[in-house]
Order: sequence, then structure tokens, then C-alpha cells
Amino acid sequence: MIPDWLSPPPQAPLPDAWLERAWARLQGGSGMLTVVGPPDTNVNALAAALAARHEGPVFVARLAGCQDDADVIRAIGAALDLPVRGDVGAVAARLSAERTLVVLADADGQGTSAALESIRALTPGARFLLTGQVALIPGEAIEVPRATPRPLSIPEPAPPLALALAHLPGGVPQPTEDPGLPPDWLLPVPGRLILRRAVAQRLLRDREPEPDEAATLLEPFARELLASGVTRARLRRPAEEDLRLLRFLAWHHPASETAVHAACAAARLLAEARQPSVARETIARARQRRLTTRDQAMLDWADGDILLSFGLVPDATRLHRTAAQRLRSPSERGLLATLLSRTAAALAALGYLDEAERRLQEAHELHADQGRRLPAAEALRSLGDLALARGDALAAEALYNQAAEQLGDGPALAQASLALGRASLAVVRGEPGRAEALLAEAELLADGAPLSRACVTRRRADLRLRQGRHAEAEDLLADAVDAFRHQGCGPSAAAALRLRGDIAAAAGRPHEATAAYGEALHEAARAGDLVGARRTLTHLLALERIGRDASRVEELLALIAELDTELGHPDRVDGARLRGAAKGL
Repeated sequence: MIPDWLSPPPQAPLPDAWLERAWARLQGGSGMLTVVGPPDTNVNALAAALAARHEGPVFVARLAGCQDDADVIRAIGAALDLPVRGDVGAVAARLSAERTLVVLADADGQGTSAALESIRALTPGARFLLTGQVALIPGEAIEVPRATPRPLSIPEPAPPLALALAHLPGGVPQPTEDPGLPPDWLLPVPGRLILRRAVAQRLLRDREPEPDEAATLLEPFARELLASGVTRARLRRPAEEDLRLLRFLAWHHPASETAVHAACAAARLLAEARQPSVARETIARARQRRLTTRDQAMLDWADGDILLSFGLVPDATRLHRTAAQRLRSPSERGLLATLLSRTAAALAALGYLDEAERRLQEAHELHADQGRRLPAAEALRSLGDLALARGDALAAEALYNQAAEQLGDGPALAQASLALGRASLAVVRGEPGRAEALLAEAELLADGAPLSRACVTRRRADLRLRQGRHAEAEDLLADAVDAFRHQGCGPSAAAALRLRGDIAAAAGRPHEATAAYGEALHEAARAGDLVGARRTLTHLLALERIGRDASRVEELLALIAELDTELGHPDRVDGARLRGAAKGL
């Protein structure tokens, strides 16, 4: 599908002779063609006309603001709507279909050449159509025909930074006296912010604005994301353009505190995109600034989160403890409590319940001592979730009741999490009516929070399984798995896939169950969720024992034994064996 912004209305009819020549060039040769022209020509309209002729799949990505090949890979991954945007192998696999055309607008920035070299080596059948002011490979370019220039304009809806960061730090296009910004440019686009007219005009004032000036002007458009990396949980996955903005601020903002916050938020998102080396490089670069103790703690915390997202629990724990030690001063007790709560949630998702409980108890004490009622209630609710995970329904009920008392008429999302916890308790106790009512309440309160709604959907699927309504459970899980993957929640996606296997097994479809367990095992291994991997292996073992495959049973028992031995040192587990086991299913 060709987006509207790629094809602004041309001022003159498109030249047929030029289109025929360009089309022939795209179909032959190396399979890559760049339409070269300045921003005041119809370069995008010409590229769109070529793309419209293509009979196979067409994917379009805008590379404005990309600073290196990692940005380019993610931009293409986002255009493909991949759950893991930064995995070049996943990008190449999606583009490997016959007769695929990839259109890359603003493709003359840094990193494009290296990224395309990696992708093209894996996708010999794909064709690439680029637009830009210069050609990456001179022999694979065609210049736009001479035409009457039109005023510089912005595609609508304009992705954040599409203009302002298009060519930084090398400069941006020189506008006419009137930049020609359309009057409806300030209209909001759901889920993101659009650059304000004043900022765009100021950045366009000079041919090469200073990066630190641009970073200062652009900071307001990242404040919500910066806050999500420090004091608030992120409700939804940011747009790819937002991550480019965070990286730009981390590199160029003159204030170290802002740069550190941007680096932390960017690094966590890069880890979700399966670009861990780029994530850690972002943290390392931020460490080169003149830092306060608080800044150092923030970087340690983020670095630990990156390692934790890949299952490297011992190293992550060491960094988290260093960060906590830096925040032991009385003035930082609130931030320390937030660190403990956040890292406990990540550990609980990976199955490390003892350490998660220890951190949550300390967090609750810190919040309570400071009179922070709502965070203290959240900590109690999380402790209730841990008690339920351990099978202690009585303790879970008591903790949920304490949390409800402290929460009162608190925020809707906190109420949704509590309702979901109580619904899970009702499911375990065999109270379907109460569970249905609480799930409906949680779903209503979680409106606008995709991750929370996915958790509700997964629990409802679990309830349907227990009721023997297998088809309904499977339909619900399909949506939940997609949501978890697109929100970057590997352990949750693995758990949902494991539940899909349980449903297929209960419905008497062992081959489908085996395939689902294989997907769950692969997802868990990729997320470093070794506890989740072990649970999946035990479910698969039970299935194989029914099938009486003695050799397979022995192999699974050996893998489980390895996990039991190494769970305290997940960096030593042979992840390749886990992935190999998943492929063999």
C-alpha cells in the first residue's frame, strides 16, 4: 500500500517517457534504483507512480532522521509491521517473497548504504526504489525530469521529525521566503506529536542549524517518552520516529540530564527491537558526559534492564544493585522505590519470584514511609500477583484487599491491574461468574492501554480453556499473542503461546499443540525467559509421554535438567540448544 504522503499532487502531468525509462531500469539491472531530485521537485510523486505499476507486494518506509544503519533497519521493520523491528534476519525473511518492492523515501541519509547491503545480500529477489537528493550508487540512479519547482511542503500526516531531522547534522533544505507550510499542518495525528510550525521555521532559518540548538527545540516533543523512562510506565509502543528523536537528543542535547534520560529511554527501546549492541553503545556514549550520581544511577539502571531483557540476570542484578546504591540518599528515595518496583516486575515476568518479592517489599516500605499512597498500593497489588503465581490464594486475596483499600478511587489503569489480579484469583478458585465480571471491569478500565488489554484477553482465554470452550479460547489468544509481540513483551507472548499449546492438547490435537509449544519455546529463548522455557518443556514432556516417544522424552528431560542446574546463571545456558529444540518441533 502506498501512503498518501509519498504521492503529493503533482503540478504537471507525469512524463510518460521518463516513467517508461525509469520502469525499465527498475525491472532490470541490479534491482535497485534511486530517483534523484531536490525537495522542491516531484520526486516522491514520480516514485509513487513507479510503485503503482508494481504487481507484487509494496512496502514503504520513510528514512528521514535516520542516523545509522540500525535506524534504517528499524524503519524498514516498522514499515513491515514486524514485532521485532531491528532484526535484519526477520526483515529479510519478510521481504523474501517473490516480486517484493521496497520503497525508501529520503534514502540519502547516513547508514542507508550499509543497511541495504545487509538486506539485499539476504533478499536477492526483492527490488528497491529509493528517493533522495543524492544517489547511493551513481550507476543505479535516475534524475527527475526538469519541472517547475513547487514550494517546500510537508506531507500530511507528517511523521515527527520528517522535515526537521531529514538531513541533520548536514543541514536541511533551504526554503523560499515563505516555506509554504500548509495551514492544516498542526492538526493532531492520533498517538503522536507533530512538530509545531515555529520550531520547523526556526530550524529552516539556516542551511545548517547547530545540532544542540535543534535538540533543545525538539525536546518538548519527547517529554512524555523521557518521563516514561524515569518515573512512569510506558502504556504503548512508541512510533519509530520517536526512537530516532530520542537517539538524536541523547547524542546532541546540551543538558546532560536530558541527554541521559533520552539515552535510557532509547536504549530500552533498542533492546526491544533486538539491537542490544546499539543499545549498550547508546548507554556507553552517554557515560562520557559529565554526570551526577543520579545520572550514573539512571544509566546503570537502563544498562541492567537491557541485560535483563536478554535473560542475563546475574549481570543485570549487579547493575541494578549499583544503581540502587547510588540512590540511597534521602532525596532519591522515591526514585529508588520506582527502580525496585520496575525491576521487580521484569524479574517476575522471567520467573525469578524470590528476588522480585524482595524488591517489591522494599519498594512498598519506601513508598509507605514517604506517604505515597498510590505507588504503595501498586506494590501491594504486585505482591498479590506474586503470591498467586506461587499458588498461595489466601495470601493473594489478603494483599489484593490491602491494595484496594489504599488505592481507593485511584487511576483507571491501576484499578484495571487490580481487577485483573482478582479475576485471576477467581479463575484459579473456579469462580467463573466472578471472573467474567472482573475481566469485563478490567477491560473497560484498561481502554487505551494495549498491553493491559492483552493481559485481560490472555486471562479470558485461560478461563475459556477451563470451561472447555476451546475454539473461543484460540480466537482470543491470537489477538493476545500479536499484541504482546508488538508491545515488545517476549515472556508474555511465550506464555500466551504455551497456553495455545495447552488448548490444542486439551482439544485432542497433539500435532498443533507441539507446534505451539515450539513457538513458545522459541519466543522464550529469544527473550531470555528461561523459567518460561522450562515450563514449556514440562508441558511438552507431558504431551510426548502420552505419545510414548522415548527418545524425545529423554532429550526433553536432559534440557529440563540443564535449566534446573543453570537457572541461577542463565548466561551459561546453551541458548542454541533451546532454539534448536524449538525448530525440531
